[in-house]
Amino acid sequence: MTIGRIGQSEPIAPGREAGQVGRPAETNERDIISISKEGFERAELTRILNIVKGAPDVRADKVAEFKKKINDPNYITDVVINATADKLLQGL
Repeated sequence: MTIGRIGQSEPIAPGREAGQVGRPAETNERDIISISKEGFERAELTRILNIVKGAPDVRADKVAEFKKKINDPNYITDVVINATADKLLQGL
């Protein structure tokens, strides 16, 4: 199989280095991008999911605070027990 020449290559213009790009012509036209409603919702959902995935599963500060309260013998009183029981019953 023989491949012939497709065309002549153009020489590099004098005063310009190879690979140098010239400045584009100035125009009054602007590029416009429009995003569909579905695309916007998808992007928002992805952003929210990334925030949720980055959040820690356990709030260590709350766990430490709760452990401290539970280990304090003065914390567990009838008032605390009754309030906890009421919250549990409300959940049912």
